Amino acid sequence: MSNRCSHVIKHMNSGAFDFVAKPSGAVSLDLLKIKKELHAKVMAARRQMFTN
Repeated sequence: MSNRCSHVIKHMNSGAFDFVAKPSGAVSLDLLKIKKELHAKVMAARRQMFTN
């Protein structure tokens, strides 16, 4: 298992709601590619917080 996978599993087991893969590069133009995914996951986490 890769180091990245072990970190994801560790944090999910510790209560993380979800994760977003880090875009490539130090300063990445890929941020625009994950904008919708990130927004959707933040909103889902927000809904989850208010239903528990």
